[in-house]
Amino acid sequence: FETWKGALKAQGTETEPIVFTSNAVTPAAGDWKGIYFRKGADISSVLDYCRIEYGGNSQNANVYIYSSSPTIKNSVIQYSSNAGMRIEGGSPSIIANTIQLSLDAGIRMKGSASPNVTGNTIQNNVAGIYAEDSGPSPFIATNKLLNNSSYPISLYPTNATNLGDNTATGNLEDVIELRAGNISRDTTWPK
Repeated sequence: FETWKGALKAQGTETEPIVFTSNAVTPAAGDWKGIYFRKGADISSVLDYCRIEYGGNSQNANVYIYSSSPTIKNSVIQYSSNAGMRIEGGSPSIIANTIQLSLDAGIRMKGSASPNVTGNTIQNNVAGIYAEDSGPSPFIATNKLLNNSSYPISLYPTNATNLGDNTATGNLEDVIELRAGNISRDTTWPK
């Protein structure tokens, strides 16, 4: 499903989530494209109490966000053949989701992305949250990063200015990986 110049409003409930999944008899990661919010998608787009699974066969994610700012909350994003979510630009709100069992990062971002990533459980992926380049300026707080086979958070120093109160347990190493670059200003990271 792709949104270009409209809105997608999928609002389920805790007991009756809206399910976006494969139609295969035996579903597998990558069976379908996933959900894409492209430039021009209406800011009122929301996925609330949804389950998005078995996607990722193009654009490399179950949920792909390109220069748009949807709200994705209270949802389960799982079994992607690549990243659970891929964010390239925009300021999406990613709140209180479970992002799990992806064959890449739970959340992968690059470019001018400035997502608000709060209160999520990101578990059993290859990596938890991963910035591909020094462009993103995410707000990452109060997330649980559990049992990812690489680092729970991997960023460039320029990405690591708004981190706080995240919990990491059972990952390759329970630390924030800072990759090549310089820290050019005073920054305090809360425990």
